[in-house]
Amino acid sequence: MVDWEEFLDLQLSFLKASVANCEVPTDHGIMALLFRMARKVSTRYILSGSNVVTEAIMPVSLGHYNQDLRNLKAIHHRFGTVPLKTTSAWGTIFTISWAGGGTDPQNSNHPEC
Repeated sequence: MVDWEEFLDLQLSFLKASVANCEVPTDHGIMALLFRMARKVSTRYILSGSNVVTEAIMPVSLGHYNQDLRNLKAIHHRFGTVPLKTTSAWGTIFTISWAGGGTDPQNSNHPEC
């Protein structure tokens, strides 16, 4: 369960930062939930895809790697006011840990987490 005020503050942080992709917090939440549920029900594979016609419409120069958890936390640190306690996020280390059957790095001390 995610605290609405906390998520709203994160989303507003991205709007205040004037980044091109303000949906990064939502993307992180969806992917974090997907990987947690996959682990919970012992799913071995996740197939994903994208629609390059409607999703990948921005020039590379205007984009940023949306899996960058460090970027998400930095933007929130600069523009947010509510501490992130319940909002799920996901990054490359989270994906590698899931694929390797490791523990959930969400609350680890790794710099990306």
